[in-house]
Amino acid sequence: MEEQGQNLEAVAEDIGVDPQALVDALVDSWSPAIDNLLEDGTITPAEAAEYEAALEDAFTFRVTWDGEEETPTFSGLDA
Repeated sequence: MEEQGQNLEAVAEDIGVDPQALVDALVDSWSPAIDNLLEDGTITPAEAAEYEAALEDAFTFRVTWDGEEETPTFSGLDA
């Protein structure tokens, strides 16, 4: 097993975990915060879906990051 220079995708594969399962688990860990905002009326269902998609994109980037590409920042929901 190579240890230096691996991204999370490679580490997950080395230990027998599907990288998409890792992304899904990370998204699931943050989804309750979105659900709470939706339940209390702070955000709309459409906004909740946008936040969920943004989480998916962000965690996919983190898991597959090659160490070279600039880390994106979240600029908020589309107006």
